[in-house]
Amino acid sequence: MARPKRLFEVDHYYHLVNRGVDKRTTFEDEDDYSEFIQLLIEGCSRYRMNMIAYLLMPNHYHILIQIKPGDEVSKCIQWVTGEYARYFNRKRGRQGHLWQGRFFSREIAEGRELGTVWKYVEQNAYRADLVDKSNSWKWGSAYIRANNISSPTVHNPSWWGSKELEKWWSEEPLSHECLKKIRKRVQRRRKRNKTPNPFSLPIREKEK
Repeated sequence: MARPKRLFEVDHYYHLVNRGVDKRTTFEDEDDYSEFIQLLIEGCSRYRMNMIAYLLMPNHYHILIQIKPGDEVSKCIQWVTGEYARYFNRKRGRQGHLWQGRFFSREIAEGRELGTVWKYVEQNAYRADLVDKSNSWKWGSAYIRANNISSPTVHNPSWWGSKELEKWWSEEPLSHECLKKIRKRVQRRRKRNKTPNPFSLPIREKEK
């Protein structure tokens, strides 16, 4: 039976996630991270997907998007992850699936929820003790913005730089309690949709 087509509404925000099958590592060296990002650049151009934040971790990725007219999100993610899986398998002489099935997506309300999820995405490497600061992780949007790197894949929302930004977003680390709430919401949605939980990851959370 064909799976139902995902519906993405214009001007709404969505959090996209997927990880390696059996929690396997999907990015083993800098060339792997660079390859995925280059594919994202091409995929966003081909299918007009607008990212506002992203982060690649050793065994999964996070992407936060804002839908614009004409965006083809599912086609973009399928193309990027499919091309990357072929690259990864060819490089290592392996066969079989690389990703844990269909990517996870959840609509994010504009406002405080968006700011919280944005921080959740960009602080993943910090919480995993891979870096001392969120914007030091080279494979994410926080690093790009902190270093004023021009990227065709990352777009600022209309309220970026306004007073609204101060209410919704900051570099302050998320508290342990806030992290628990985010994961609980995902668990509830996962049970309704019967999809794997993309946040059940072996990461030690830092306290605020």
